[in-house]
Amino acid sequence: KEEEQAEQLQNQLQKLHEEYVNFRQQADRIQRNMEAELEDNQETITHTKESLARILEEKSRLEKEKEALEARLGYQSKDLEEAKAQAAAAKAELAKKPAEKPESERTLEATKEFEAKIATLEAQCREASA
Repeated sequence: KEEEQAEQLQNQLQKLHEEYVNFRQQADRIQRNMEAELEDNQETITHTKESLARILEEKSRLEKEKEALEARLGYQSKDLEEAKAQAAAAKAELAKKPAEKPESERTLEATKEFEAKIATLEAQCREASA
């Protein structure tokens, strides 16, 4: 009977040892997987940081370009306002003089030139703001 008990204990010990070996193998496999996953995550973080830096550089470049375009649009708007004022003055001057005088014809031509300049500047403003 003691031999049977000894054999049972030996079998139990063998099973426990096999379970320990299995658990140890599983633990090693889990640790290797976690280390590989950690390495992948670190690579992803590095890649994400690099992408973010490129995005921020592009954002900065676009903001500077936007500021330059806004400044250009502001100058064109001033030019447009000046041209409108000149055209209005020319129209007012034209209205004061009789139509048959040669000077009135020159004023009319100048007004048409100003109106053409206004149309060009308006088109440029629309283009710049698009």
